Amino acid sequence: MIHKKMSPLLVSDVLREIFLHLVDTCESTDQQFNNSIRDLYPCILVNRQWCEIAIPILWSRPFLYGTEQHEHCNEKVIQMYVKCFDDQDKLFLLNQGIDVSEILNYHLDDNENTEEDIIKDNNFGSSDAVINPPLFNYPRFLRRLNYTSIIKAIEAWCYYLSIEMKQTQRDDLLENAEILIFRSLLRLFLKRGARLQELILYPDQSDPSNDEMYTSLVEDEFKELFAPIKTLEFSGMVRMDGLLQILAQRCHGIEHMRVKMLWARNNNDRLVGIFRDSLSNLFSVQSSLTSFELTQCKAYTNAILPVLELHTSTIRYIRFDNVNFEGCDPLCVLSNCKNMDVLEIIQCVNLNEEMVDPIIKTKFKNGFEVRLVGDEMLQIEKFKDWVIKNSRFNKNIDTINLGSVCERNEANISITEEIIINNEKNGNSNDEKGKL
Repeated sequence: MIHKKMSPLLVSDVLREIFLHLVDTCESTDQQFNNSIRDLYPCILVNRQWCEIAIPILWSRPFLYGTEQHEHCNEKVIQMYVKCFDDQDKLFLLNQGIDVSEILNYHLDDNENTEEDIIKDNNFGSSDAVINPPLFNYPRFLRRLNYTSIIKAIEAWCYYLSIEMKQTQRDDLLENAEILIFRSLLRLFLKRGARLQELILYPDQSDPSNDEMYTSLVEDEFKELFAPIKTLEFSGMVRMDGLLQILAQRCHGIEHMRVKMLWARNNNDRLVGIFRDSLSNLFSVQSSLTSFELTQCKAYTNAILPVLELHTSTIRYIRFDNVNFEGCDPLCVLSNCKNMDVLEIIQCVNLNEEMVDPIIKTKFKNGFEVRLVGDEMLQIEKFKDWVIKNSRFNKNIDTINLGSVCERNEANISITEEIIINNEKNGNSNDEKGKL
């Protein structure tokens, strides 16, 4: 009897599903969590097949939450993208006074350096320098874009560029270069076939609607890049109606909305009203919102909840995490979401019996469950009984907790740790490049 030798390789589709499971995507909200991505780092070194499957997943979300600890990682992402520019892209920038070729072999060190150290340690402008093309079509893999992080990364990368170009008018160069590089990258994403699914916006300023980098969201040139977005996350000052209007013009197919850390210097009723109207406009142009999360909202909750009324028939998942419900009306809007599968209430305050009464009296669909963390809400006896009845845990109040709820771990692990960068620098011979 002849036995055929079994292939040691898993089918690529199966392997990809395993890798996607490793990065822990939450089905309810389409979130991937930062800490879990580290499990894919070793996979790119196993063999060519594993590398070709892992790299697109890793580079689907290259810009994470961008703390100072990992800011150099985001700069390396910019460096890799710039290496993907074709001759036409480079010529366009050169005609604007920006010679990116002078920095493409630049080694972005993770340590603090003076300008003299940077110039000394990098062989800028050397005729012997060889710029190797990237092994993969990295821009094509982009799916989740942290808009604020890419802007900050470009600012840092352009600072290094200004050092190399030894510009005396550095401020003028930086301001011009940042916009040009940013727009060139957006064109690169379009040209290389990126399909954005998620957009994250954490603007520093109160209303960035006049910022050229943010107004790019509504330019016709980039329409095909931003229009397909399914997940939107934003946070910042309540006074961001201009940005919300920009988003309403461009994004009409959002399915997952996450609002985080809203704040204002003064509790101004007029500004809150403007914010509510702008948010309502953004919600009204969406065709089918299926999940909504409100996180770390210490005020203005009463301005946000009414807009959910626009999507009560389609919403399946709602999460309130560290939300202050002070001043809110009875939560009739939640009772109207009769197709809801999951309601999560995590460490929220100032809920009272009058507010939760409409929820308690509502008959939700079969399979509905509530997940609760926090003692304050359990002081409401009727609410406690309702939670126990609708919890998937044992009918014991001590067991009611978040359980297997998807928790966000913002560890800010960048996909471009040295293991990936070194793979580009030292990696495969020409016949092992496995270009995609």
